[in-house]
Amino acid sequence: MSGTSPVGHDDSPQNITPQLGVPGTPDFFASVLRFIRTTAPGIPLDPVIFQSIMLSVMAGNKHVLLRAKDEDITIVQNLAALIFTDILGYTTHKHKIVPPSDMSPSSFISSLFSSSFQGAPTGRLDSFKRRGKQSRSHPTAQGHRRQASELNASSSDTSPTTPRERLDAKHRQPRLSPFHHATATRSDSSGAVVVEDLRVQQELENSRLPSALVLTGLEHCSAPCHRALLRTLLENRVTFGEDSDGAEASFREIPPDFIIVYVCPFDPRERPPIHKILLNKFSLSVAVALHPSTLEAHATYPASDFSGTQTPSLSFTPTQPTKANPILPREFLPRLRSFSTPAHVNIHPSIRLYIADLISAARHHHELDGTLLGVRSVEDAEALVRAHRVLGAGDVGSALIERTAALSMTSAAGSTLSFHPEVGADVAVHLHWVEEGSLTTMSPRRPASAASGDEADWLRVDPRAKWDVSEVDAAKVVPRVISHRLRVRDGPEDELMASIIFMATTPRIPTGVENNGTAWRRRTVKEILVKLMAHV
Repeated sequence: MSGTSPVGHDDSPQNITPQLGVPGTPDFFASVLRFIRTTAPGIPLDPVIFQSIMLSVMAGNKHVLLRAKDEDITIVQNLAALIFTDILGYTTHKHKIVPPSDMSPSSFISSLFSSSFQGAPTGRLDSFKRRGKQSRSHPTAQGHRRQASELNASSSDTSPTTPRERLDAKHRQPRLSPFHHATATRSDSSGAVVVEDLRVQQELENSRLPSALVLTGLEHCSAPCHRALLRTLLENRVTFGEDSDGAEASFREIPPDFIIVYVCPFDPRERPPIHKILLNKFSLSVAVALHPSTLEAHATYPASDFSGTQTPSLSFTPTQPTKANPILPREFLPRLRSFSTPAHVNIHPSIRLYIADLISAARHHHELDGTLLGVRSVEDAEALVRAHRVLGAGDVGSALIERTAALSMTSAAGSTLSFHPEVGADVAVHLHWVEEGSLTTMSPRRPASAASGDEADWLRVDPRAKWDVSEVDAAKVVPRVISHRLRVRDGPEDELMASIIFMATTPRIPTGVENNGTAWRRRTVKEILVKLMAHV
């Protein structure tokens, strides 16, 4: 054990950097939270939002759905965007779509992924209104004219902007957004096209797409816009300029670490109101209830960190992360992502069967509409369960298993012990130890301790380390994977076999009305899942 003080017990915090724990241990996630709060005091950080984003990134950049009360949606969006920009160092675009939204699909996709058009105050609605007025003289920009008054977008840019640059951007003549190749196009009395700005097209193609999108109001978009976003995710590329008259569309590949976070209103009985296939692309959902301390920290945090940076109107520099040096080390996420793979995290066949049984039971429950539960749900659950095992996330079940295994462990150096429960148990734990005095990294099962020098403990994890998933991990993750894919049926008449009992002319039974001595109540998805998991 090194002489350096553990995280949270530093006698000289100005000289010693808080250390991150060891992946796979129950206190690892708590050590990450302490590291962030010690490194950046005052930053508003909600553990539920941060854990959901971390799990999704570690599991292979799965898309996240955050469900909150209507009055908290904007705050949750700000907190999620802050996690990406300041903590993880992601290039992030933040958009709020307000009704009515009748923009064209091409304009919708371009507005989500392109930040080159966004001039001085990017996070304000009036900037889009000014663009809408400017574009009225351009017949080819009809789709973008609609979009200009509907989308309140905020985009993160790395390059720090000086007050002079913001002043220049404010007085600079606004121009049409470069979604079209003909951004400087005008029509004379005969309707012929006179000018086309090719420089804008070239700089747009060289710009950098965001690695994270944080969206609200997606439910206000039309079905064609939902399908356009779905096609973009399936093709892994963004199409610009499809609405241009006589111009060839350009394509850009989506970054490999791309992720979407959608913040939507919470309905305990219904799915989010977006296209079902697009909804199925979101692998993880969580209901967010903000703590008063988080709300207070958000209220006192500088507003500029939530509204996005300001850039000159015609500066088409590639978008970079807001923070050149994010709070967490840049090699932190790639290392955790490499650990959250089948090579390092083993799911026993019994646990795999347990996950499939939970999803199958929810799919066939008579009160639930589970038509969206399928193979993709099982794959998402297994990937997220592996990430949950590495992140720890306060898993008491794994801690108890490790403590039991440690009691029967031999003290011989270099030995490898496998603890197998009695026949019929579901979990097998394998402990891997290294030789004393070896330069090889320490076991992830040992208690977290400070590393020598400036090296963090998580960097010293044995690359051959392996973990086993417990039933507790599966029970914690599966409800988050399936809850947004489920809805509660409107009544007994909507069940699959209802036609056997209820005739076509039989009047519907209102909710809560007595029927043969029993009252039917439309329960919430959570209530049904809690009772269902107790029987599986």
